Amino acid sequence: MAKKNMRLTAIGVLFIILVFQLPFFNVLAQNEITFYPNDTFDIPENNSKLSFSSGGSYELASLDNGVWNFVNFQLNDGFNLETFSVSAVDSNVTILAIQVFDDDLGAFLTYTVVGAGEQTFNFGVDAIGGDWSVIFDDVFIAETSGWRLLPDNTLSITGATSNVTLLYFVFPDFAGDDSDKSFFDQHSVSISITVIVLIVLVMAITVRYVNPKIPKKTD
Repeated sequence: MAKKNMRLTAIGVLFIILVFQLPFFNVLAQNEITFYPNDTFDIPENNSKLSFSSGGSYELASLDNGVWNFVNFQLNDGFNLETFSVSAVDSNVTILAIQVFDDDLGAFLTYTVVGAGEQTFNFGVDAIGGDWSVIFDDVFIAETSGWRLLPDNTLSITGATSNVTLLYFVFPDFAGDDSDKSFFDQHSVSISITVIVLIVLVMAITVRYVNPKIPKKTD
């Protein structure tokens, strides 16, 4: 009898633990907030809007002084960013893709913009030993001629009115001191790598849409 009572007591304790833990697990599951392509993140003080061409998720999002700050941000099937900040002034931004590679060896972000304002991006890349390239449509833009890198590794883009690509690469310094060279000579390596990456991206997107997956028929 005593053993039966002990067994019933143990079952009762386990039941109580499970009942009280269920809300806790629900809270953990609700920490991930999902967003969709038709969702917009307004920046009313800057007369701007932010959206994404595909859905995704984040843990936290806040609008602070005209800047959307995300925590544990991820586009569908994309890389998880511990922090991601984006802002716009007098422009509407749609982010198409974003990726940061392991050990900050490279990163890229592509977006479209409507309105000749300013856009800023910071996705946690520690720009040490690497090089940024910024492309408006298919034209490489020199730094200070349409973009600049701020001390906190935020990229500020101005003058773009259509498609923009931001690329960052870390590569060995083969040439030594090249401060007296032109912009294109200084960035020849990163430009070459950028062209290769763009070709690969275009091919991947073309294959994806030209040969879409056909759903399997079910009997």
